[in-house]
Amino acid sequence: MITKELRQSIAEALMEEELFVDETIAPEDIPLETPRTRSHGHYSSSVAFAFSGKSGRPTMELAESIVSHLKNTPVVEAVEVAPPGFINFRIKPQVLRQYLLEALKGGESYGCTDGGADNKVQVEFVSANPTGPLSVGHGRIAAFGDSLANLLGACGYDVQREYYVNDVGTQITNLGRSLDARYREALGQKVTIEEGGYRGRILLTMQRRFWQRTEISYLRLRKRIELHD
Repeated sequence: MITKELRQSIAEALMEEELFVDETIAPEDIPLETPRTRSHGHYSSSVAFAFSGKSGRPTMELAESIVSHLKNTPVVEAVEVAPPGFINFRIKPQVLRQYLLEALKGGESYGCTDGGADNKVQVEFVSANPTGPLSVGHGRIAAFGDSLANLLGACGYDVQREYYVNDVGTQITNLGRSLDARYREALGQKVTIEEGGYRGRILLTMQRRFWQRTEISYLRLRKRIELHD
């Protein structure tokens, strides 16, 4: 609601600048974003940059002119022009508080819509491969993917989450064979890593941990398996 009102106000101000404004300009085409720096206000628009070329006027001058045409809106406390031509808006505290109260009253259903109703969507995310160490990126993707699925669900979509653990199949078979080779290599045996095997340093760490847990029992078990085969 706040952004809609701000964009509408800017669009009306642009219509006053008859020298360069296309009469078909729509409020939703007005750039409006949240500034990275809190001191720059709650919202900022770079609209003067977009139209300075058409007007043939300096960006700062155009921004000042747009602000002079802005109508008073019930949500805005102050409007400022910041170099090199941004228009910054500060929202009235009571307006922000009112939206917080509405969010609290709405509970978990606040902001939900049915725009995606009758539509199915599948979100596949993370699919971390256990043949290598996990990274910070895996954690970020997990949080991002789950949040995206939650947002789609809040918009009425029938969401299916897909997460591949990748703990079976050829990759894991090759990982096991590679670990076995590194284990026997540590015992002085001559080994060869098969084609498709893993040669990363992580296997050396896995081999040491495996050795600490199993000691000689693994070799005995391996011999039994070979005899059985």
